[in-house]
Amino acid sequence: MEHQLTIIIPFYNAAEYIDSCISSVINQTNQKFELLIINDKTTDGSDNTLKQLLSRYGRDFTWLDLDKNSGHAHARNIALSYVETPYVMFLDADDTLAPYAIDVYLQYLGKYDALIAPISPFTVNVPNQFESSSLNVVKESIANNPTALIDQKSVSNIVFKTNIIKQYNIKFSTSQHIYSDFAFLISYSQLIQNYISLSGVSFYYCGEVYNPFNSTQLREQEFNRKFKDYISSFCHALDVTKKPVIRRYLLNMMLDTIYHSFDPSHPDIKERYYHHHKSISQILPLLKPVILKKKELIISTRNVDVKISFCTSSMDDQQTTIS
Repeated sequence: MEHQLTIIIPFYNAAEYIDSCISSVINQTNQKFELLIINDKTTDGSDNTLKQLLSRYGRDFTWLDLDKNSGHAHARNIALSYVETPYVMFLDADDTLAPYAIDVYLQYLGKYDALIAPISPFTVNVPNQFESSSLNVVKESIANNPTALIDQKSVSNIVFKTNIIKQYNIKFSTSQHIYSDFAFLISYSQLIQNYISLSGVSFYYCGEVYNPFNSTQLREQEFNRKFKDYISSFCHALDVTKKPVIRRYLLNMMLDTIYHSFDPSHPDIKERYYHHHKSISQILPLLKPVILKKKELIISTRNVDVKISFCTSSMDDQQTTIS
């Protein structure tokens, strides 16, 4: 295989933004990459739009059609089986790349197991070039920062080594709809030796970022759906975690999420607790190792106060109660 990198683009009903996504690929200043597009049984005509755009591309690409819509995790897993290049990356259909992104990535691939680049907020003013003095490059051993990839919360700004994925059969979880990247990132992180991190310059622009627990304005339905998916992802992530430092990282992240998501200031706190108190009661015992002292979270509702207590008089004699 001549090229070093494959870009995987899964799409489903992406008519509103697929034009911008694929145009950002077509406009890359360095075209030394393979392009693999996978149609997750779209129904809005975005496949026809995409084919028309690609007909003017003037280069080969791989197109896969799935028989039924099964979600982006399944689509990514299928696409990975077709990758033959040493490295692979994912571009979501509502995201875009800066025109110099692939050129810079290719300059730093070769000796590293992963490349991390920043995700920037959506903008219509994507720059055509950047000041080289603004680019910060850090070459690091994963042993010095074992959660470096997991900290990204997404695979979209990371370039992966294909042989590691295939040798260890790393897959995206198809049981989660939103947080399907966590277990993949954890599994991959536990198998690599080093990575390179780029910062100071925008490379990848995200059309939508799921950050469900940092807003009090979420509708109840949205929060319930996302928190349920988050719990499922958390449990799956723990199942694939072998390194204690990563397990502790996940436990701390879940503890912070519970405290933030069930803060009494949320106007729908009663509804949140009503829908999720059983899940919380099952998760709390898992969090004991990261609780260093007695803590309480009071969930105040209009009709009842719910107190979640963590009693940690000693690490061997811990109790978790919900009253």
